[in-house]
Amino acid sequence: MVTAMFQGIDFNYWAIKFLIALGMIVFGFFLGKMFEKGAIKLVHKIGLGKKIRESFLMLSIMIITWCIYLIFINLAFSQLNIRVINEIITNFLMAIPAFVGALFLIFVGFAIAVYLRDVIRDSGIEEAKILANLIFYFIIYVFLLYAFRIGLFSFETQIKNYITLLLTFIVGSAVAFVIVKKS
Repeated sequence: MVTAMFQGIDFNYWAIKFLIALGMIVFGFFLGKMFEKGAIKLVHKIGLGKKIRESFLMLSIMIITWCIYLIFINLAFSQLNIRVINEIITNFLMAIPAFVGALFLIFVGFAIAVYLRDVIRDSGIEEAKILANLIFYFIIYVFLLYAFRIGLFSFETQIKNYITLLLTFIVGSAVAFVIVKKS
């Protein structure tokens, strides 16, 4: 009964595929480690740690290193025709650039909001502080919404729209509550 189950399976074919997949994983690990060591040496050699926090640089290097590992693990599972794991890893790898892009968008939004707040405060307009704060929080909110939508790239547009409406309602209710409570 057991031999009937394995009849027609070419063990040499699968052994070669398994060895190729294992070789891909080992090569990916080696390449990832080489990148990590090289990037750390480069960061220290050019003194980038003095301009940017070293913990941020190490986090960036770690993310790229793990992306290299995951790419080669994905290639190995692709070689073995294991589609479920292959799709999971592919979706995860696609989420990393979206997450980084969303973080970048938040950073840009914050920079613009701070700049405009300071310009409005220094303009000499009556009640400039209120207007500056209103603009500041509005810009932060808009950039957070766009970052949120980028982070949820895999969701359907209608679901993202419902989530955006829900978040707008929640934030608007919270702002109204704070205004009423202060009055």
